[in-house]
Amino acid sequence: MRNLTQINLSNTWLTGTLPDWLGSMQNLEQLNMGQTWLEGTFPAAIGGLKRLRELNLEATGLTGMLPNNLCHEGAASKLLQLSVRSNSLVGSARVLENCRNLVQLDISFNNFIGQLPASQHWRQLTMYHANNNRFSGTLPRTLCEHASLLRDLDISHNQMSGNVPDRFGLLASLESMNLASNQFTGPITENIFYFPGLRRLDLSSNRFVGTLPTYAMQFTYALLSADFSNNTRFDGHNPSPDGLLRTRENCHTDRHQPVVQRHHKAVRRHRQRQLQRRGQVHHHAVGGCRRDSKPKLPRRPSAAMLPQAGRGVPSQGRQQQHALQAGCKAGA
Repeated sequence: MRNLTQINLSNTWLTGTLPDWLGSMQNLEQLNMGQTWLEGTFPAAIGGLKRLRELNLEATGLTGMLPNNLCHEGAASKLLQLSVRSNSLVGSARVLENCRNLVQLDISFNNFIGQLPASQHWRQLTMYHANNNRFSGTLPRTLCEHASLLRDLDISHNQMSGNVPDRFGLLASLESMNLASNQFTGPITENIFYFPGLRRLDLSSNRFVGTLPTYAMQFTYALLSADFSNNTRFDGHNPSPDGLLRTRENCHTDRHQPVVQRHHKAVRRHRQRQLQRRGQVHHHAVGGCRRDSKPKLPRRPSAAMLPQAGRGVPSQGRQQQHALQAGCKAGA
């Protein structure tokens, strides 16, 4: 068994603790024992697996702290994917900063405390879920400056505070960002919206203040859902239609109502005016008749208006009728 490279026992009724003999399988590259009935602490023997690339121990009932040797210092660690979500792990998670090659990291739904882990070596990180823990402190600038490939960030339901740094705008690859249910303060600046691929944004249940820069929402061309609710110190006017012309699925403010639904009439009027200015809607009269209706002829001429016998010259009424018909044909 020492030559095994993959072990997958996920979604089984496996019970007991993680065996120490796993540390002797030096060729192991993938270990998946997620969603089982295991218990006990995180075995330090797993830290000796130097070729391990994928480790999934989610929802296994693990307790205790992460071992200090989980990620080898320097470039020795080859771990790319790590998931320990939905366990009862405690203590600091900063040992993960030694995992320099991480691509996906999920440590959500545990009881980790202290500073949110962040490393200057996480240049390949694309997914980072640390929600539903007890992390505190400010958002690390290291994460903003170096995780340039990060697409999915969820640090909601923690105890983080302070302002969202301006360098947060450096995460240009973000597609989903969830900072909800923390204690972030300060204004929401336009830097939050300078993400061309951002699709979902949740800043609800924080302590943000000031006016929502709705004019900057037009920079997020891909935005589908935005939630700013339960930030009771927001002020200013409701968003104007100009910033919401690219329709979103949902856009919630403190009133818990979709902004797009509240302004759909104004947006429709705005678009109608644009079409009229471009000449795409023609309902004005041309030459005495409407383009979308039949031309109206004058009333039947009286006997006085009929031509006299023996003359081929049309009467005055017939001349007016011919002129009106010619004008309508020219306008059509």
